[in-house]
Amino acid sequence: MGTLQWHSLLVESTDQIVQCRAGCGHLDFTSGFDANPPTHIMSLALLHTYTLNRWKTVWTLFIEKEMGNPDINRLRCIMIFEANWQLLLKWHTSYGFLPKSEATGNLTAAQGGGRKGRSAIDQATQQIIETDLIKLDQRQALDLFLDARWCFDLMVEACHNMACQRHGAADDYLRLHAQTHRSMKYYVRHKYGVLKDYNTFDQHPWHGAGQGAADAALRYIALSDSLIDAYHSKIQPWIINDPTLTLQIVKSLKAFIDDVAMSISGENVPFTQMIQQAQTNLQWWNQLIQASGGALNPQKCCCALYTWKPDSSGILRFSHADNDIPRIAPCPQQPQQIIQVLKAKEGTRYLGLYVTPNGDTQPMQDHLWQKALLYTKALQQTHMSRREAGVLYRTCFLPALTYSFPAMSLPEKFLERIHKLSTSTILNKMGYHRNLPRQFVFAPRELGGVGLCNLIYEQRVQQILITIRHLCAKTHLGQAMEALI
Repeated sequence: MGTLQWHSLLVESTDQIVQCRAGCGHLDFTSGFDANPPTHIMSLALLHTYTLNRWKTVWTLFIEKEMGNPDINRLRCIMIFEANWQLLLKWHTSYGFLPKSEATGNLTAAQGGGRKGRSAIDQATQQIIETDLIKLDQRQALDLFLDARWCFDLMVEACHNMACQRHGAADDYLRLHAQTHRSMKYYVRHKYGVLKDYNTFDQHPWHGAGQGAADAALRYIALSDSLIDAYHSKIQPWIINDPTLTLQIVKSLKAFIDDVAMSISGENVPFTQMIQQAQTNLQWWNQLIQASGGALNPQKCCCALYTWKPDSSGILRFSHADNDIPRIAPCPQQPQQIIQVLKAKEGTRYLGLYVTPNGDTQPMQDHLWQKALLYTKALQQTHMSRREAGVLYRTCFLPALTYSFPAMSLPEKFLERIHKLSTSTILNKMGYHRNLPRQFVFAPRELGGVGLCNLIYEQRVQQILITIRHLCAKTHLGQAMEALI
């Protein structure tokens, strides 16, 4: 389309866009046309399903998942899109159909990603509390921690469009998204510049929004809602009752974007029947994922068993039969791909936490200790001002070490060990004496102290805050907390 034709399109379509209704999901940017012409052009592109040339250029970056390992299969692909295109995608998802669907209660409670008032640590805390309820009742159960392979890169456009349309996405947004996606040119950018060659959909057909698209996670949330509904059409949830039988906790499947925790009850059934039920549920979920273009990553999936056996006194104790490990395969056509079964003290990463079948916090302690060593070494070897040291402490060090505090109770001796490792270095970088009395170091600034955070007290405060917040809000996590209490 030439410059003159595009100018004519702007002039002729102005009156039409003014008449567009905001409730239909169109971008209502026409009031600022003179001050901000790009927003007017975006509205016209939606109205006429026209893809701008600058929207077609995508820079592809590759980041090492494992430091020092440049293997192409172990690199994380990040895509950088044009800013106006990202704004259009964000407007129609996070400011468009998704909040409306959230307000009307159309989204399933089993999907916690991108939901208002819900975070990853909330969902991880709920998983840990529900596991404590299973152990409190001493019931036989099984948890599957599932991860999708390249979830944003394996997305069938038609499936996602139908899922978004189900939640009220505008048709013009879906048409423009599909057209633009097929016409994009993907350039590889590296430290030496940008490659001249590029890939397109016609050369290498593929599907997926790609990691970096503003609406990728939100479109996956809409699709996950449909997948979870289809899963529950065949697999019924199971119930955990509190001791008073006044509260019911529904256990089935919980998702946070592509991270899924699937629970199977083995109450009043033999162990082999519980394993068979887990295999059936897993294969049904795997088929649903494959129908939408995705796939499970068996290498990142694992299984946690909760079984009990009486001791010499007849009291049921947590038991883990390492010599009788069940085989659970997500795909019957590939029986060699089986899900790893965790040992009693073996940890798996779930939403930033390391959870174990028997509740041991040692894997989480090892992870936090490595982080403390990393940040302490970085502080020691990096030249910085006193102010920069304080900013680094509050924005990087504390969030990395305190993330797990609402969900897990770490031993006080371990937290004191972290204090002994890092506090002197942090004080030195902030301009204080390394042997300053710790009462003065952890005192608040308002009272004349340095204002550093005491991790022992911070852990208790965060656990109290999350408990009060969810009990008062009467959320699903609050109900699980009340049942456990």
